[in-house]
Amino acid sequence: MKKALLISILVIGGIGALFFARRSSEQIMERSRDARGADILVCPSPQNCDPRGTDTLSSASSQTGVSASVSPEQGREQVVKERKRVLSDEAKSILSDETPYPTRASLIQGLGRNLPADGVAAFRDFLNSPLADHSTIRPIVLNSIKNELLEVLMRQVELPAGLGQQVIDMFNDPSSDYMWREYCLQFMQPLYERVSAESRAHGAESAPPTSNLPLSTSRFQPSTRPIIEAMMGALDERDQDLAGTALLGLSRLSERNEGFDHEEILAKAVEMAGDSKASARCRLTAMRIAAADRRAEILPAARELAVNGQTVLLRGAAITTLGDFGVQQDRSLLEKLSVSGSRQIMAAAKAALAKVEGRE
Repeated sequence: MKKALLISILVIGGIGALFFARRSSEQIMERSRDARGADILVCPSPQNCDPRGTDTLSSASSQTGVSASVSPEQGREQVVKERKRVLSDEAKSILSDETPYPTRASLIQGLGRNLPADGVAAFRDFLNSPLADHSTIRPIVLNSIKNELLEVLMRQVELPAGLGQQVIDMFNDPSSDYMWREYCLQFMQPLYERVSAESRAHGAESAPPTSNLPLSTSRFQPSTRPIIEAMMGALDERDQDLAGTALLGLSRLSERNEGFDHEEILAKAVEMAGDSKASARCRLTAMRIAAADRRAEILPAARELAVNGQTVLLRGAAITTLGDFGVQQDRSLLEKLSVSGSRQIMAAAKAALAKVEGRE
């Protein structure tokens, strides 16, 4: 990523493609940094909040005239329809799959930070809607609309009660679309930072660590603990990219928030990079997190991946890691890689070899 043009294209361009789908949590936090609101993980009246953070049927029914004799699912559908009925034309257009995506996206961009309660409730209902309810549009379009609406809800001056738990539940729902689960996981970092900041603003004291277990959640406040538990749970989902996303979020949180054990997170990165059953994307993310902290423990995994990585991108990143802080014993491996294989691998190996030789 530093000197040779080809290796810059390989690593920087490749890693950029890897994280292209990820939303900018820093950007989200910048928009909501001065926001004030209720605890996003705790409903004002827990007995009147369902696990998704929306009103229960009994509560909503009393407001919309739904008969108590209908089934819970039928009642919920009636509540959703009633909420939509009282919406503005703009909100209805946003929620309608008949509206072209560019129009919906433009309308969402125009939403403010003090949305009316009925609009917030309708948008949250939409977030919970399954893929099967949107057969006329592509999943990527649906997930993009949901993603943009969730970002708007995150920016509200008064954050909707239970929104954090709703995001966690949508992520944990096995029926959720994979891309939507990925988006929900990406939002957990800014969710943590906002609720943590608001908790401090309201005078809540920091919970002292009560356990020395790796990545223990007992050290966190009850309001933020569910977010960390969800992110930690995702560290085991390594078949695609969820574990890498969770690890990246935890690493960023540990760099600028108290209560995290940065050393434990780096140890998890080293372990994940060496996990042969993990996807190439997870291993790449883990390796670069450890390499950015110049962890020598990552070198064995980097040597193995430089030769046997599942993709050219992963092999190139491993070779770059060897160049960044490998030792003289890595010269022979880099020399072999510099004269054989693909052009990308040879270019990466030559650049890495020059760095190692420059440290002699």
